[in-house]
Amino acid sequence: MSIKKIEYSDGRVLFFNNYGQIEAEIAMPMPVRVDEVMGIGMIKITDGQEVILNGIDYTIPSDSLKMMHYRRGLHYLRSLIEKQNVSLRFDLVRRDEFGRLRAYLVLTSGRMLNIELIRQGYCRVDRSRPMIYLNDFIDAEKEARKAKRGIWRN
Repeated sequence: MSIKKIEYSDGRVLFFNNYGQIEAEIAMPMPVRVDEVMGIGMIKITDGQEVILNGIDYTIPSDSLKMMHYRRGLHYLRSLIEKQNVSLRFDLVRRDEFGRLRAYLVLTSGRMLNIELIRQGYCRVDRSRPMIYLNDFIDAEKEARKAKRGIWRN
């Protein structure tokens, strides 16, 4: 069974099955302020909650060249969002097994930061969990790899 996704301008996303029935609905984004960037795939918001960025493999690389690009990605992330207002868009699963929020980070410009980090080659796609934008993230990773950006440089 394939699922059709419709994104509305107000931020809602509806998923329909082959029979036209709604399978899931993702609510409007939640505005928050980023208190701290804890890693390439984790932030802390001002209410103290930790947020895992959906689709980001935030494993710290052991290879020195990949570590350099990881640090660049961390600097890029901090420069964009630390102490800034952003919105969280949630997937079908809102929290991980440790109670942390899992979300897509949407900048005030409307850009989704998760996919930008992957597209710039700062990190890999986390394929361990189902998520709505998995195919988009895999395409962005292929694009980064083909262009030899960031960790894909060699």
